[in-house]
Amino acid sequence: VVAAAAVWFFKRGPEEPETGTRVPFQSLPAGLAEKFSGDKAFAHVKAIVDFGPRPPGSEGYERSLVYLEKEFAAQGWETRRQSFTKADTVIGPKSFTNLIARHTSGERDWKRSTPVVIGGHLDSKLITEFEFVGANDGGSSTGVILEMARVLSTDPAAAAQVEFVLFDGEEAFLQDITPTDGLYGSKYYAYAMSQRATW
Repeated sequence: VVAAAAVWFFKRGPEEPETGTRVPFQSLPAGLAEKFSGDKAFAHVKAIVDFGPRPPGSEGYERSLVYLEKEFAAQGWETRRQSFTKADTVIGPKSFTNLIARHTSGERDWKRSTPVVIGGHLDSKLITEFEFVGANDGGSSTGVILEMARVLSTDPAAAAQVEFVLFDGEEAFLQDITPTDGLYGSKYYAYAMSQRATW
């Protein structure tokens, strides 16, 4: 499975500027990383692809959310749906739902941020000419994130530092992502994060 899970490290102290600074990259302990199973990640990708296309607001997207919520919960992660409506997409008003997960050993106040965010997108591109299920683009990163959640749950101290987020509406409705089309979920997530309390 070819996957890209974006990892951002943000930390801010009282003496630092309000925009925040990046924390240097830290590797996982080798023993923890070795627990990652490509087969388990692939199984999640297959399950999600089997739900069919999952553009925003579709039945496939909702079924994927339910699946993710169940799988995160089985590994000790609590989830929150971050739903919002954007009135001025290129195809008119659309509703979106990001899915956020935190381990039960970590920060329980959802108005506060965690030091680490690991994100990927869940939606598949809306294509009407054929059934596009986004196995690699969207599916693979989602499978990897679920397997990372399983591995991290074996180290509650590490899991406590992490927030996972699966973005909705990352694909453009038209052909290409532009400043006005695409990245709807991550832009909203970034805005919502900017409203959180700092640590």
